[in-house]
Amino acid sequence: MAKFYHDLESYSLNQEQKDVIVGSLLGDGNLQSLTKGKTWRYRAIQQANHKEYIQYKYKVLEPLCGTGPIYEEVLDKRSNTYTYRYSFNTKASPCLKHYANLFYSFNPETGRFVKTIPKTIQQILTPHALAICYQDEGGLKWKGAGQLCVEAFSQDEIFRLIKAINSLYAIKTKIVSHKKNFRIAIPESSALDFYELIRPYMVPCMFSKIETMPKKKE
Repeated sequence: MAKFYHDLESYSLNQEQKDVIVGSLLGDGNLQSLTKGKTWRYRAIQQANHKEYIQYKYKVLEPLCGTGPIYEEVLDKRSNTYTYRYSFNTKASPCLKHYANLFYSFNPETGRFVKTIPKTIQQILTPHALAICYQDEGGLKWKGAGQLCVEAFSQDEIFRLIKAINSLYAIKTKIVSHKKNFRIAIPESSALDFYELIRPYMVPCMFSKIETMPKKKE
């Protein structure tokens, strides 16, 4: 492992890799540190019926990885049912620490790192990154409206993401309550523009999240 880490010390992420990491960190991906924040690795998990999607992420990040996605059967003790999924980890790499510094803050009370939406999100939120976020945590509602299930973040952080989407792409979304947390709603009036923005970056197995929307006419 030490040799592999040394090999990655000078590795620079390309734009596609950056977008996958940023979009995933807004979604259900995460960075992990086994060294109290000194080094970081990326971890992706995806339900088994979206195998094509996690294979896409792995292909993009393969230079950072040692092994490919593995199939897992995980028992949910609360419901006594199994979850079927694929997952993979990258190796620890200095190029990931930049994103850890952006997306994570240390909570001294719990002794753990907490994922946040960075104040600089507008500078790194490309259409591809937004598409990854939507494929991770998005879905259709009704009449073509959509949503981003980002309730892991605080209300202020979600407003920050909404502002970035509007400022960069003139797409209006809104915050809505969900149980004790909040989500982003993509109203029907904005949905077509949103789906057209992210459509080129959708993995085929995820087309069902936008397929009810007709393509925008030229």
